[in-house]
Amino acid sequence: MAVNIIIGFLLPWVFGSYLYNKDKYLMVTTIPLCVLIAFVINTKGTRYWLLKPRIKEKQYRTIYPLNLGYFPVVASFMIYCAQKRAWPRMIWITLFTLLSATAEIAALMAGKLLYKNGWNIYKTLLTYFLPYCFVVIYYDFVKMLRVITQHSQQKKKNVRECEGNTGSKGAYV
Repeated sequence: MAVNIIIGFLLPWVFGSYLYNKDKYLMVTTIPLCVLIAFVINTKGTRYWLLKPRIKEKQYRTIYPLNLGYFPVVASFMIYCAQKRAWPRMIWITLFTLLSATAEIAALMAGKLLYKNGWNIYKTLLTYFLPYCFVVIYYDFVKMLRVITQHSQQKKKNVRECEGNTGSKGAYV
């Protein structure tokens, strides 16, 4: 379990703290959703994969460090790269899907992860690709709401300034 904590939680948050210093808004808006998605997928997924160490009860707890570290930090880096770099977003989503699946293949080869009940790497690719797409759509939506909110606040400020300059209520130019 110590390996899960170090590699799945602490190491990703070293990089996550760097990203937080670069773009706090991105981290604050994406991390909660990414953690939620990771918990839902990985709790349901315990029927199909086993992350070592093997424990007698509540095996899903072995993936908690990754749910709180690796998965949300990697997804946040994907969004950061997609918004700061010239490539189209679908390329970034595909690239991060392949990188995440490669990390999972490494865990399989190291014996840290076992697939069961017909699970395979193709299904794994899908479980990375779809959440990454969803997180990008969510982040775009949140950014759009932020712009609308800022525009609305600026409009209210302009009305207040106009009222103050004319001395009358409701004077709007």
